[in-house]
Amino acid sequence: METGYTTYYSGGAPLVWADIPHTENKQRNFINSALPAIRQKAQQHNLVFVTWYELVDEPNANPIVPAESEFGICKSDLSPKFGYNDLKYQFSLFG
Repeated sequence: METGYTTYYSGGAPLVWADIPHTENKQRNFINSALPAIRQKAQQHNLVFVTWYELVDEPNANPIVPAESEFGICKSDLSPKFGYNDLKYQFSLFG
């Protein structure tokens, strides 16, 4: 399965998602709440592979689809976002 959480900030754009503005803190909270639930389901249903969408934000965010450009756990300059170490830890628990 594939999971992820955008850090897109609407900046006044029309609301498309219920919890905009997304933030790095919200991404970290998602990691620490969703991945334990995913891990439990993985154990129950023999799920063998989980990925994060995506590693790095696109360097030139697309103004037409900005949410898709902010899914990375690292910024476009490769610096880690707030949830990077949390994601690394949560993935280590999958075994």
